[in-house]
Amino acid sequence: MPRASIYWTDAGRRAVRDWYDDRLARFPVPVRSRMVDSAFGPTHALEAGPADAPPVVVLHGLDLNAAAMAGLIAPLSETRRVLAIDTIGDPGLSAEVRPRRRGPFYADWLAGVLDGLGLTGPVDLVGFSFGGWMMLKLAAERPDRVGRLAIIGGAGLSWLRFRGQLVMAGAMLRHAAVGTDRSLRAAVRPLYGPGLEPDPDIARLLGLAFRHVIPDPTLACLRPFRPGRFDRLDAPAFVCCGERDVFFDARALLGGARRLLPGLVAAEPLPGEGHIPSPGQMPALADRIRSVLDAPARASE
Repeated sequence: MPRASIYWTDAGRRAVRDWYDDRLARFPVPVRSRMVDSAFGPTHALEAGPADAPPVVVLHGLDLNAAAMAGLIAPLSETRRVLAIDTIGDPGLSAEVRPRRRGPFYADWLAGVLDGLGLTGPVDLVGFSFGGWMMLKLAAERPDRVGRLAIIGGAGLSWLRFRGQLVMAGAMLRHAAVGTDRSLRAAVRPLYGPGLEPDPDIARLLGLAFRHVIPDPTLACLRPFRPGRFDRLDAPAFVCCGERDVFFDARALLGGARRLLPGLVAAEPLPGEGHIPSPGQMPALADRIRSVLDAPARASE
């Protein structure tokens, strides 16, 4: 039977909720909190930007939440209505349930959440890491729900690096055991490019996740999508990946994007960056994503 919670303890859940409240209190732009029902339980989202602007949905990576995506939400909200969703089964404010990765479950969940947010037609999507995988899952199962795609280091385009998983697993276990500032720096450092300073809020959230969230062992088994899975998809797609990503070989991931996505408009490495784009990279990355999302529609759209 599935566990009733993703947290080891109630105190761990409270620590994550306190992080969320603190981050919202210091958010760089005004945000509104939304809660919608889904087949897998309540799902929380943050909304920012003009209510009448074209919508874009933002999906975070594993062990993060919508509030951790402030570096993208803020610049995108200048011209877009941004809806950043707390993924179920991650340390946010949504249901503490983890559907099976195989099958249509995540696509069904995401489609239902889009309905609940009033987004019934094709919608533009921005996803980081596991959030990119969820976007691709929706695109494979429900291509009619997908507008333009922007994927940052997205899972599902190439195999995970085995060595990277070992490095991160060891660092995470050490921090879970001792919980010091030094162990946190050691755990977060591999996620960023060499010499690049981590985002302090993301680092603090990851530290809480490493200590308090029950790991999901099925994530290590995520396979690349099969050739042909996106043959019905003609949505324009932009894919980027840090050159020094600990989890993915950038050349392999970008090559996978070129092979799998018929509507790919660009596949670009992020020089010197790791799995998580550094704070200094975020403004330029947001501008690049915005240029893709705001590009003139193709004749087939």
